[in-house]
Amino acid sequence: MPVFNGDQFLDETLVSLLTQGGPFRLDVFVHDGGSTDGTVSKLKSWKTRVESKQWLAQCEDLTFQFSSGPDNGMYDAVAKAFAALRPGDRDVMTYLNSDDMLTPNAIRFAVAKFQAFPEVKWLTGRPCELDESGQLRKIHETQVFPQVTLAAGLHDGEHLPFVMQEGTFWTGCLWNRAGGIRTDLRLAGDYDLWRRFAEHEALYSTEVLLGLHRRHSGQLSSGSRYTEELEEKALNSALRDERDSIWAGYRNWHANGLATLPLHSQVLQYDSSQDTWVKQYRWLPRGLAPARYVAEGRSRKMGRVEFQDGFSAEEYADLHINLGRGARFARLGASRLVLHSDAHGVHFLMLRLRNFAESATLTIRRGEQTVLTREVPHTGHDFDAVVSAEVRLEPGENLFEVTVAESPEGPKLGLLVLCVETVPAELAF
Repeated sequence: MPVFNGDQFLDETLVSLLTQGGPFRLDVFVHDGGSTDGTVSKLKSWKTRVESKQWLAQCEDLTFQFSSGPDNGMYDAVAKAFAALRPGDRDVMTYLNSDDMLTPNAIRFAVAKFQAFPEVKWLTGRPCELDESGQLRKIHETQVFPQVTLAAGLHDGEHLPFVMQEGTFWTGCLWNRAGGIRTDLRLAGDYDLWRRFAEHEALYSTEVLLGLHRRHSGQLSSGSRYTEELEEKALNSALRDERDSIWAGYRNWHANGLATLPLHSQVLQYDSSQDTWVKQYRWLPRGLAPARYVAEGRSRKMGRVEFQDGFSAEEYADLHINLGRGARFARLGASRLVLHSDAHGVHFLMLRLRNFAESATLTIRRGEQTVLTREVPHTGHDFDAVVSAEVRLEPGENLFEVTVAESPEGPKLGLLVLCVETVPAELAF
């Protein structure tokens, strides 16, 4: 565990760690970077409790050590702690930041799964977030981490989701093969470690909650500094080229359903019908494949649509409100939409929307030409609004500007765009 001036959350984090129970020996090493608050005093107190058996261990054996002194940042502290512990190839390893937490019996679960599945060298749980007070505020979907996209460095939070460090476990043999963690990085060391792990082994996900990530003000990785370090230090030009090449393959699959890459990974899931844990292949999540429009016995694929500047990231699927994956908000102001066409001609542009304001006005322009202006009534999640317009498309990319203006009342969200499709006019009913 790395820590620096972590007095505020340290006790809560250590309790989540030192209450881990199961048939294993737990060796804890905390490296403090020279804190000036109450961190070192608390570490001394915890060491005394563990060594004097005032703290009742829930595992077979428990050791607690710490050091305090200057370091070169969080990842240097992690490296110092693991160097002191000297993990062997068969050991199970993890590190936990001093403001995050493990869920009860997380280590018991990880140890059991590494024993039951010897091919698994690297395992992560379902991402969870706490607020600053420690209350659970969000449980993310089970993530899919294909080895090819991990090794390419695409799981950076910008292209594809992060691998959350808390609740991620690996074997000593993988740590040693990958060469440990880079100590010259200050913010993106875990990103770099996962990328190098993926050069050797696949990451297995599980639907179990193993780690809890606390979000609070002043975190090191907040803001643009993380992305800057990733681009400037964690990746060289060859790695960036490889990342961009794999990303192009992913986008082609996401848009057209053409899978030229192994964009799937394995998830450990409990099968209640067999009362056992099984491995299950899952693909990266993707919206619906392009629809086909059928009229008078003729069938043709809808035109591909690309959301650009101004649109939000994809919303998660929510079956309770009939929301499929891929919906996104057209924010207030202007957004850019690209319609792809195989040939020139008149098309029908159709948008399915939801509006949470009292009313909103949707305007679509192409250059100086206004293609569509419609007022969209309040729908909430109760029903959808469908608008359509005739547009003339040229072969290739056709750029349109989408503008949303809302009434003064109600939330300022913009329009939730569920679906945008185009169909050649000659095929319309």
